[in-house]
Amino acid sequence: MQATKEVIKYPENLILANALKQTGIRYKYIAKKVNVSRVYLSRVLNGKDKGGQIVEKLKEIAELTK
Repeated sequence: MQATKEVIKYPENLILANALKQTGIRYKYIAKKVNVSRVYLSRVLNGKDKGGQIVEKLKEIAELTK
């Protein structure tokens, strides 16, 4: 039986993930700052979940560290 990959539903989040990765801040710390689980944060940044309200907070974190 072959596992199927989940389709990336929100590719715009991949750009945000790249920006956050360049800051050097760990996902665990970011998840704590925006008050979500690390697993959910990873799903959002991998484009599998929309992210709703945390996307704006993530953009702020990415902008502040530049």
